[in-house]
Formats: sequence, C-alpha cells, structure tokens
Amino acid sequence: MKNQNNHNEIEYRKPVIKVIGLGGGGGNAVSRMIEKEYDGAEFIAANTDAQALKQNLAPTKILLGPDTARGMGSGGIPENGERAALESEYELRKALQGADIVFLTAGMGGGTGSGAIPFAARIAREIGAVTISVVSTPFSFESGRRIENARKYMNKLADFSDTLIAIPNDQLLKIVPHNLSLKESFEVADDVLRQGVMGLSQLLTGTGEINVDFSHVRNMLLNGGGSLLSIGYGKGHDKVKQALEQALNHPLLERLPIENATGLIVNFTGNENLSFTEVIEGMTSLQEMANNRAEIIPGQVIDNSFEDEIQVILIITGIASTPLESLARAERNPFESHEPLVQMPKPEPKPIKIETAVADIKPEPVLQPEFSYPEPKTIEASADTSIAPETSAPRGKMDFSPAADAAFDTFLSPLGLSGFDASSITFINDNEPGGSPDLDVPTFIRRKL
Repeated sequence: MKNQNNHNEIEYRKPVIKVIGLGGGGGNAVSRMIEKEYDGAEFIAANTDAQALKQNLAPTKILLGPDTARGMGSGGIPENGERAALESEYELRKALQGADIVFLTAGMGGGTGSGAIPFAARIAREIGAVTISVVSTPFSFESGRRIENARKYMNKLADFSDTLIAIPNDQLLKIVPHNLSLKESFEVADDVLRQGVMGLSQLLTGTGEINVDFSHVRNMLLNGGGSLLSIGYGKGHDKVKQALEQALNHPLLERLPIENATGLIVNFTGNENLSFTEVIEGMTSLQEMANNRAEIIPGQVIDNSFEDEIQVILIITGIASTPLESLARAERNPFESHEPLVQMPKPEPKPIKIETAVADIKPEPVLQPEFSYPEPKTIEASADTSIAPETSAPRGKMDFSPAADAAFDTFLSPLGLSGFDASSITFINDNEPGGSPDLDVPTFIRRKL
C-alpha cells in the first residue's frame, strides 16, 4: 500500500513573536530594535503621547485612550495610563491576536508604561500567548513617587508575566564608561531586550543540530512559577564556559538563582565547528549548579556568521522569587495587609446624608403670546342711570317714578329682564285705601333683594 504522506508537503508554522513597547521607554526600545533591522518579530508601539507615537518606527501604532488622554500623555500618573489602556482594549487585543510569544517592554515609574503594561500583559495571557516582560526600574536618586509607582505596578505585572526581566537603571552606572552619553547608556539596556527577542526567536524557529520543541518550552514557561531570561557570549578556547558564566552573572540582571530552578532552557548558537562535546560539558555544568533537580531542555543552532564565538540563551524557570518580586517586597510597607491583624466589631451603618447638587440654572424668559387681550373699557354711568338711595321710598312701598324705573331696569339687565314696565302691573286688590297694594310680582323684586 502506497503511503500517501510521501506526496504531501508537511507544513511548518513558525511561532509568531510580537514585541510591544508601552510608553516612552518601551517605544524607544522598539525603535532601536527596528534600527537593528531585526525582522523575526512583529513590532507594536502603544502610547498616550500622540507626538511621541508619531515619531516611533513601529509599523503598528496604538494611541492609548484617545478620549481620556486625548493624545497629550498621562501626566506621569499610572492610573491615567491604566485607564487609557482599558479604553483601547479592543485595539490592543486586535494587535496581539495570533501571537505565540509576546514580549512587553516599558520603563517603570512613569505614567503610561507603568499603568498600561500590566493590562497589556493580561490581554496577552488571555489570547494564549507566552508573556515575557522586560522592564527597567528607576534610578535610586529619582523621586519617591516614581519608585512607589514602579513598585506598585511591578507587582501587578508579575501576576501576568511568564518570564520577567528587570533591568535596574542603577546597574547601568556599573557597566558603561563614564564618558558615555545618556542615550548610549540606555541603548545598552535596550540591547538586552533586543538580544533576548532575537535569541529566543532563533531558539524556537531555527533549524539546528538540536531543535527545541515550542510546546515543551511553552509548558515549562507557563507552569514554571516564575522565569528569568539571560544571554551570554564566549570566545576562544573556553567559549562555552565563558558564555554560561556571563549569562549567569549578567551585570544588568544581577546573579540568577539557578540553584532554585526547576527547569532550564539553554540554547547554544555557533558555527558548524561547535563540537557536541562542548555542549555536553556546558549542560553538565548547569545541572550541577542546579543541584541536579532541574529539567533541562537543550538546543543548538548552527549560524556560520559566528566565527570563533558562541551565544548562549538561558531561561531559568521555577524561580520562587525573582529579583523584580524581591524588590517589590523589600520596599513594601510592612504595615500594609490585606486582612486586619485584629478583628474589630463591625459598626452599625449610619445614615448617609446625600446632598444633591443643584445646578445654577438661570430662569428662561417668559415668552409673550402672539395675541393680545383687549383692554377693559370703563363704562361711565349717566345721571339718569343712578340708583336712588333706599330712603327714597319707604320699605315695602313701590316707587313708580321714571327715575326709579330707569334704575330698576339697569338692575334687571344682567338677568335679561330689562325693559320691565312697572306701570303695567295689575293690582289684585286695589280698593284698599292707603294700604300697600298686593302686587303680583316676584318676592325678590317686591322686596328689592
């Protein structure tokens, strides 16, 4: 039976590596990596400062918090950077989608970098990528506020990072010449990130004598309980030993606690003359330093651009306490606690006085109607329409004079009875001399009510 697989091409998908720089320091590191013409990763820059973002060399740019920060930065306040990252969650998630490994870099202590990098790392974790964070810590002479910001947000970042690389800026003073410019000094720190990204991508995508399984590396990083990454170089007869010693004692990373490691990922890159015996000797030395308790994943990549030198990429996993976390704990207020030391009785809730803020609203002008009411007219009564006083006739007597008729007619006009002629009244009994005739008229008229 013919094996059909012999006629099919086996597809190999290289791990997708993305590098995102957050804030000013992270963006500068990304730009310098691009200047080195490294094309093994996708580069992203994210910032709240629109002007700085415009000058960045990254092909993918994200303006964080266009509504909250409005392109004018975070004012050195990490909470503003965090809110800006939260507002731009969709853009961050879209840019990081599809990554197998995400490198995140920022300068801790400021506003955007400190506040945004933990949120971006959380997104990277949620999409299933291995998160490797590379941050720089403030100089010791910087303000207490920057150091406090760095400590607080490094603790947050540690919760979402599989591998942490903390670069103390103070260590730069120990390794750079005194006449080196400030820009060149920071380039030394940025170069650690560049070497780490380039080396790890070569470790995972390179074809060599010993290939490293990406799934194996991924599981070790995800389940290792804290990791650190370092790089070393060696040259000459003892180049492997030199490279390992440099990686374990990197001046920017300080000494790595290899004796506490549960896993070691080590990759050797050199030309084709690199002997397998040298690699085995280096692995044996590492195992002895790790007290023979660490799982070791070796890798070897052939690169003829290396002449008589070698590069070692070392990832140590299972570190219970990284330098980053130790720094955070050492500077933490000892009186801070999530739970009170003494359980106090809960006080009874008190009524809360709610004051409603009333806006100062100016009354709107009353609109005049388009129509107008007629002015009331004054009716002047003539002398003939005056009502005679009650004394003009005794009570019970009817006055049939013309003046009385006119006044009586005015009185009856609202009742619709005007024009009444009192002289036409017929007496029922008119023979009673001197007496008041019984008139056949209504009582209210007869009594002048």
